Order: sequence, then structure tokens, then C-alpha cells
Amino acid sequence: TPIRQIPATSTTLDYPFGIAVDSGQNIYIANAANILVFSSTANGNLAPARTITWSNSQFGLALYGVAVDTDGDIFAATYGCPPLTAIPCTSSSQILQFAPDSNGAATPTNVLTILPNANFPNSNTTAQGIAVDGAGNLYTQVTTITNLILPGGSGLGVPEAEALSVEVFTLGQTGSSAPAQTITWTALTESGPWGGLAIH
Repeated sequence: TPIRQIPATSTTLDYPFGIAVDSGQNIYIANAANILVFSSTANGNLAPARTITWSNSQFGLALYGVAVDTDGDIFAATYGCPPLTAIPCTSSSQILQFAPDSNGAATPTNVLTILPNANFPNSNTTAQGIAVDGAGNLYTQVTTITNLILPGGSGLGVPEAEALSVEVFTLGQTGSSAPAQTITWTALTESGPWGGLAIH
């Protein structure tokens, strides 16, 4: 039994996926097209203490990960193409950085674009889980959908095969700069881990 619970009844929770806490134990939730922030003692049906939004019409309902560094900066990973997007969909994800205590409509202080997978340049590359270490290095879990199953010729697809990696960016990287490090593995080929990433 959870010791506390924040249900969706009156909290504006829509599609909560990623979750993070800051040094004060405040709770950050990647919630479709916004970031919801709850206090460290939040419990029950209550509104968030803060709601962070931005101009994100390019991506639609698109948040899959959130992280907070030791300075309180907030990082959000956007989904490259919304679920069930008609193919072809070749957008790449971005990582948006927001200043501490951001609230309401906010402008990112930094935007980092995840480059397409060189082996699959015409595929959808998506950043999902995201984490920051004590030195400010940024880690993001990246999935490239390499093949789609087309149900009934509808023009919509679901992932059949994926290329998986963890990309590492150093403090201050911006724009379409290549990751400082890319970690890949071959143990998972048909479907990969979605959304979860942590630094110990």
C-alpha cells in the first residue's frame, strides 16, 4: 500500500510517464505536453504547485522523460513523433532545459537536438528516459524505430524492431551537437526499455 498517492481526479494528470525529484524532494512529472510539479508532501486530489508549459506545437503530446540537476535546472525529453502518427515520421527528439522555479509558459534556456541514428537516417529517433549526474552530464535513453508493422494498411504503425542506445552529453552542449559518448547493447532487439533511466 503506498504511503501517499496523487490520483488523476483533480491534479490535471493526463499522460504521466517520466518522474523525478529535486534536492527538496519536490516531485516533477512529465505529463504529455507539460511538466507538473508537486510539493514533497503532496497527497490526495490536489492541484500541482507549478505547471510548466512551452511552445511545443511541433511535437504534439510529446513528453517522455524529466530530470532535475543539483542546481534545480529542469530537463525534459520530447517524443520525436506522437503515438500513432501516420508514417513516414522522421522527427527527432529534443531535450529542453528550463531554469529552476520555472512556472507557467516558459522559454527553454537550452535546447539539445538528438541526431538521427546514422544507420537509420530516415527513422524516428526518440529520447525517453533522462538523467543528470553530479557533474552535470546528461544521459538520455534513445530508441530508433527501425521497422513498423502496418495494421490493415491503415497508414499507422506500431514498432516491430528498434535500435537502442544511451547517449551522454557533457555540461553545456547545445543544438545538434553529437553526444560525447554513445552506449549500445545487443541483448534487446524486438522491444526495448521505455522511459526509465537512473544514475547511481
